[in-house]
Amino acid sequence: MKLVDDQNGYDSSYIIINGNGKYPDLLILKRICKLYNGRDKIIIFPRTPMKRFSGLSALRNIRLFLDSGYRNLIFIADREHIKRDANAEIKSHLIGIRILGETPLQEAFLLKCRLGNRDFNLFCNISGLTNCIEEELLKLVELQLNIQINLPPIRRDGNWRSQLKAEIDKHANRKQIKRILNQAGRSKLERAFPNLCAIFNQIDENYEI
Repeated sequence: MKLVDDQNGYDSSYIIINGNGKYPDLLILKRICKLYNGRDKIIIFPRTPMKRFSGLSALRNIRLFLDSGYRNLIFIADREHIKRDANAEIKSHLIGIRILGETPLQEAFLLKCRLGNRDFNLFCNISGLTNCIEEELLKLVELQLNIQINLPPIRRDGNWRSQLKAEIDKHANRKQIKRILNQAGRSKLERAFPNLCAIFNQIDENYEI
């Protein structure tokens, strides 16, 4: 698979609905996509979202993406946006959308959906053990550099997230993070990002409308 951040010139039914910021999600997704199926499938990571929403609110863009012809949507948001039950909270935001089926993918999941007369796949991933995708990135840094990074007790607040990012920066700047991602093999990436890898492995093997 190949992840691109420009829709122009590419024919694809796959698009990322990102409820997070662009970094580090784009780097992580580019590396994971490269692991699966070469370039047979193109995944679009919109350079500029149609409408900028964060967290679960990004699901409001579903209708716009369907109108643009996309039928395989990959929703990604940090766990800080979830109060209790990610599955239930995501479904509560799918107003007017009928759920036809559901497939678990590690802790991620696939919803087979219908809006009007349009069927589509909605892959859902909530990133981070307690807070954000940087927690998973930190795990990869530890695995790849063979180090252990000690953090303060986990708290679901912005201050803890800032400490987490600062701790990652101590060991690797953005250029080094890109190198760590590119040098990491499938085994380490699947240990650090098990749910994202499960989604793209499933896309590699199956789903397309």
